[in-house]
Amino acid sequence: SSSDDNKIKDNEANDNENNGFYFSGSDDNEIIDNDAKDNDNIGIYLSTSDDNELEDNKANDNGEDGIYLRFSNENILTDNEANDNEESGIHLFLSDENEIIDNTANNNYYGIYLHISDNNIIRKNELIGNTQGIFEENCEGNVIENNVVEDIIDTEAIILIIVTVIGVVGAVVVLAIIVIKLRKKRKEKLLKMMRDNVAEEKEVSED
Repeated sequence: SSSDDNKIKDNEANDNENNGFYFSGSDDNEIIDNDAKDNDNIGIYLSTSDDNELEDNKANDNGEDGIYLRFSNENILTDNEANDNEESGIHLFLSDENEIIDNTANNNYYGIYLHISDNNIIRKNELIGNTQGIFEENCEGNVIENNVVEDIIDTEAIILIIVTVIGVVGAVVVLAIIVIKLRKKRKEKLLKMMRDNVAEEKEVSED
């Protein structure tokens, strides 16, 4: 259900079997100083929710993403923590014109993952210890600047080591296997996302 023009402040949503905080069709809210950790899925989830301000929240140690925006536009995320999540610290899917500024997203698989999301501003974020700090997929017009990115895996160094140890042919085989596994993981994630979207739309239509 939708809820607009509210202030959600100083709350905890921890250790849930699904998501911590979930906002659907909710606009112009202030979401401040909340704690969402150790949830099975997502810490803070915005679906079809626009013009919200997320500030000083902690979305750490969740089973999927720390903060996830789906079909959500023109939101402002500042000074949030999204660390140690299994998938992304901050994940945008079909979400445009958002501002992601001065956040910390460390020790996730992706620090910030932009998927079919355009014209967003990604600025002055700390993205350390992720497998990949910032990942864009099918995006246009995003402004990405002045972020601190230190990935946990130095891809060039790994390739050099593989080539040195097992030769060029062996390296090609190993890297091909890695690419296939990563693509399979992303495909499985996308299929799960599509199934979740269908389930949510079904719930909305039934309501």
